[in-house]
Amino acid sequence: MGWAGLVTAVVITCALAPLLLRLRALAEWRLPSSVQRRPGPPRLQATVEDLFAPIDAELRELGFVPSHAAELRATPRGLTPWQPLRLYRHRHYPMIAQLAGPPGAQWPNLPLLELYAEVKEGLVVATSNRPWRQVPPHQLVLKSGGERFASVRSQYERQLAAMHAEGLPDFLPWGDAADIEARLESFEQRLLEAALQRGWCTADGETLAFAPSRLLDLAWRQWRHDRELAALLRDTGVPATLRERQAPLERSLALFVATKARPRARVAPAVQWTLYLASSLPLLLACAVVGGPLSALLALPVLALHDLGRWAALRACGERNPQLGLWPLVGGPGFDAERRPAPRERTLLLLAGALPGLLLGGLLWVAAPELPALRLLAGWLWLLNGISLLPLPPLPGAEGLAMVDVRRRPAVRLACEALCALAIAAWCWHLGWQPAAALAVLLLALRAPGWRALLRQSRFERRYRAAARRQPPPDARAIARLCFQLLERMCPAAALSQRIPMVEALLARLRAKDGRPAQLLPLAVLQLGVLVPVLALAPAALDGLMQARAGLAGGSRPDASAEARLRALDIGALAAALDPRPQRQGASELALAALAQRTGAPLPPEVRELYLARDGLDAGTGLNLLPSADVQPLRDNRPRLAAQLGARLRELHPRQPVPRVEQACATPATAACQVALEQVLSWLQVGQVEGRPLLLHPRPEGRGWRLVSLDTEQGRLAEEAGLRELLQQRWREGQGVPASAAE
Repeated sequence: MGWAGLVTAVVITCALAPLLLRLRALAEWRLPSSVQRRPGPPRLQATVEDLFAPIDAELRELGFVPSHAAELRATPRGLTPWQPLRLYRHRHYPMIAQLAGPPGAQWPNLPLLELYAEVKEGLVVATSNRPWRQVPPHQLVLKSGGERFASVRSQYERQLAAMHAEGLPDFLPWGDAADIEARLESFEQRLLEAALQRGWCTADGETLAFAPSRLLDLAWRQWRHDRELAALLRDTGVPATLRERQAPLERSLALFVATKARPRARVAPAVQWTLYLASSLPLLLACAVVGGPLSALLALPVLALHDLGRWAALRACGERNPQLGLWPLVGGPGFDAERRPAPRERTLLLLAGALPGLLLGGLLWVAAPELPALRLLAGWLWLLNGISLLPLPPLPGAEGLAMVDVRRRPAVRLACEALCALAIAAWCWHLGWQPAAALAVLLLALRAPGWRALLRQSRFERRYRAAARRQPPPDARAIARLCFQLLERMCPAAALSQRIPMVEALLARLRAKDGRPAQLLPLAVLQLGVLVPVLALAPAALDGLMQARAGLAGGSRPDASAEARLRALDIGALAAALDPRPQRQGASELALAALAQRTGAPLPPEVRELYLARDGLDAGTGLNLLPSADVQPLRDNRPRLAAQLGARLRELHPRQPVPRVEQACATPATAACQVALEQVLSWLQVGQVEGRPLLLHPRPEGRGWRLVSLDTEQGRLAEEAGLRELLQQRWREGQGVPASAAE
């Protein structure tokens, strides 16, 4: 149950994470409240000239002539930092073409081509070579003739067919450049107003935000459009240069500036809380697997107390706009994205989340030892808050590691993370409890995908530091230029959408406030001073948590430490624990050689190991093993059993001419599942289990040995697991640990 449930939690987390991140990105996305267009200089045209040239040639062949370049100014201005636009007019039809640069870094070499024609009633018929915008266009404003085309000609033919379907004479001719820009500006404004009126967007100051109720629909549309575009580029004759994910230096810089220049929008509190609660589901599922459904309910106040402490610390640091991130114990309340907190503030935030839960858990543990519900709550307070202190990203404890490494070198972080992962694995191995090991697997599975990126980031930053020492960049743009030059040489196959986050991570570390080592060392000692006792007492907390759960359920629960001790015992120590009488000595080699001669084959290793340690065993009525000298065929040890068992078998099976004993058998043949009584009586009796004779005999064809017990009342043979398993089962019964501990 532990492994299956934790694997389920990992799968749910991996499936839920992309959706929640996409929803969060959409919630932060903003559209302009108004757009102004006007003819302008060919701004940034040089960065996309290589992309525009082949499409320009195709448009000229289809009857288009260049009209002008244009520029957009949105409100607020930061929403349009990257808009290289070029417009064309058709010689014969009332149609214009707008050629724009790549909208984003996902496909940095795929320009946007849109064809427009306006009907007298104000409806615009248009086609686009890429999916339409996130918000579906209103049918009374824009009638789509199609989207996602493999060539300019196919798009042009579809546009012309849509115009013929509407009635070609009804389309208005386009005037000069000013007329084109005025009518396109009106069209853009009507689209924004339609999105606002239809409930897709809501007003947010000078911008438009996506309505929270439409986020799921928009995420689904965006995901579907991305897949369809990828399939189109893969399966059709689109030139390979347009499908490439890398971009030249100047275009990379322009797209990077565009992503950085967009204003960061605050997500509505209702959306933050909804996404936060949704991201809590995998953790609650893990708690339910480890401690039962009640544990999942008790984990809610534990998470609430943790995040309440972080919220109080943020207010104490003067933060007035705290952000509620995803993933409890990983995200939760944090500093605003634009703020650069000092190391002291980051340490305060880290400890303010964990210390209240640790202190309350300790108090409950001491004050309520007899109340299972409070002990269960105390266990989760201790464990979950202790986990948050581990220096393993994305846990908050990694903040302390980042502060100790003043230069913030990825290589140092990677080494510390590897040591932390090994420590967690060793701790779970020592604990010997499967759900705890599965919980560690969950933590490592969440972090392992980031190690490759961390290695690549380490190489990148090492090369940046070497280049910056030779010639320090004068400003942020020069830093970005140097970064993209290094990435072009270091990882030429990496997509631009992968390079931009690497540059952003480097710039964030360069902007972070450095602390002096004299200040950072006490902070690191403080975190370790809290973490070490937490890890030391965690096994006791887990044992108490399981006992509290068992008390609430009215049953017993496997003792993790007892099971670990059991696995550490060899067969001789097990026998000594079950039969501690000192007069029991081991059998001699001569006695074991005589026993092997009576069996006709070498003794099984477990039997030989047991008899070398103790010559016989008396573990009460449950299990008894005979001394080596008394191991004889069953008929010699119990002479009267042959007549008694023969009569019992004739009573149970009167039609059998020869008495036979039944045994478990996987074959359908009846004869193969029965053994003649005379053959069973010739097998060696090594003891008895639960009052039944315990027999030892070689398997047919020399395939090892077999332990069976004989039920004289039912005339059946029962397969036993093995001598070690029999001893372990009796040891658990003596310790009060149920057999389910071995599962």
